[in-house]
Amino acid sequence: MEPQQTKRNFIALLVGLVILVPLIFFYWKTEKGIFHYLNEADGKFEVEVHFPSAPHRNYENSQIWMKIADLSGSWHFAIGDDPQWADPDFDDSDWHSIHVPDMWESQGYDNYDGLAWYRREVILETGSLNHDFRLDLGLVDDVDEVFINGIRIGGHGGFPPTYESAWNSQRQYPIQDNVLREGRNLIAVRVYDAQQGGGIARGDVGLYASSLPRALVNLSGTWQFRTMGETPSDIVDVNVPQIWEEQGFKDYDGMAIYRKTFGPVDTAGHETLVLSLGKIDDTDEVHINGTLVGRTGSLRDSDRDVDKDYFRIERRYEFPATLLKDENVIEVKVHDSGGEGGIYEGAVGIYASDAAQ
Repeated sequence: MEPQQTKRNFIALLVGLVILVPLIFFYWKTEKGIFHYLNEADGKFEVEVHFPSAPHRNYENSQIWMKIADLSGSWHFAIGDDPQWADPDFDDSDWHSIHVPDMWESQGYDNYDGLAWYRREVILETGSLNHDFRLDLGLVDDVDEVFINGIRIGGHGGFPPTYESAWNSQRQYPIQDNVLREGRNLIAVRVYDAQQGGGIARGDVGLYASSLPRALVNLSGTWQFRTMGETPSDIVDVNVPQIWEEQGFKDYDGMAIYRKTFGPVDTAGHETLVLSLGKIDDTDEVHINGTLVGRTGSLRDSDRDVDKDYFRIERRYEFPATLLKDENVIEVKVHDSGGEGGIYEGAVGIYASDAAQ
């Protein structure tokens, strides 16, 4: 009997370890934060545990988007191409109506491949502009660029002659400051379809407002960008947030740098600010006016073996308001270990610390 009892005790111990070890690991990961590699310049790797209460902490799930306008339904539509169709004052009263979301080939435009435009008005009430906004268009077959009140806010894929389809990419476009206005706003969407289907095809279509107060500085939109591999690319403009593969850097894995300048910020007595960069694939290191304000992971291939989920973390880095000047520069170094890369999703801007929590 004694050997049997010993055997049962041993089995019970093994079962207990199988249950407890993953739980301990999960608690350690979630409560203690993320590894940060320091002193990389001199070749040393020191592991620092980044506690949620420490400076430059990450805030997660702090933003909720509320739909303020359902844009599904009837839009004005025309095949062809004319840059004047982005103009909010263009008269489109003789255009046909088309249902969104749905492919244009199922609505009377059989076998049409090429360029077309959609237009739709949105009316915003007085006093409604004290938030950040986002336009969702679902899935577009194949390529698109979007204008609000004549200002380009973003696009996916590549138009001919450098055609690149983005039919399977969700369109979520942050709207920069001073684009929307009280009263009438005109949304214009230019679409190119290479084959089959075509158009604003399916998914959620609407205008969203952030639950957070409006950013002190909205940093979404155009940034300067270049890769930093063995043969660095030229400096080009890219849209943020959006993966770099959709902006001319298909299949690029490695190091890149984003750069954006902005002017003075009215901090209104706030001592601590938060830089929100949304989600980044994979790891990043961020400087404002040459000062390090935060990092997630390290800028090395080995990070992929440490934590494969860095790309899921929403970046929110605290920094002192005194760091800002009349002219400011943000630099974000990003390392992508494989697959898609870059600043790809979420709110991008500077907030008062109490607004970002």
